[in-house]
Amino acid sequence: MAGGDLHWIWSLYDIYARVDHGYGWPSFNKGDGFTSAQGLLNLVECVINFTFVYYKHILGSPIAPLIGFSGALLTLAKTFLYFFNDYFCGFCHTKHNTMADYLLVYVLPNSLWILFPALITYKLGKELASTLVRAEQQSQRIKSK
Repeated sequence: MAGGDLHWIWSLYDIYARVDHGYGWPSFNKGDGFTSAQGLLNLVECVINFTFVYYKHILGSPIAPLIGFSGALLTLAKTFLYFFNDYFCGFCHTKHNTMADYLLVYVLPNSLWILFPALITYKLGKELASTLVRAEQQSQRIKSK
């Protein structure tokens, strides 16, 4: 945040922090723990996503789609939770914005965190379902012998 030792790395983030007070000084000063809790889940999400990349591209493991599905679903759920948190607190983090700022700096960029994880979840979910169907068919063939 502005004034912090590492602010120079994230200086463009000031724009977002002014639009979403959940990521700015107002929430920090109130002791609002939601953003910190969400940040911890971001760390879990990153571990899951790096694990997916490792299992998929290094090990070539058949469980990689399940790991990737889990990471994408976590991202999707967490993003909805963040939107719903603002909605159910009466837009306590964003109501100070003009409609243009709200849409261009808050809704549009955050919608990407819904769109892409939803597409990934759909693709990997289809892959998982297909694998389960094939396994069931194989099981039925073995049983019928």
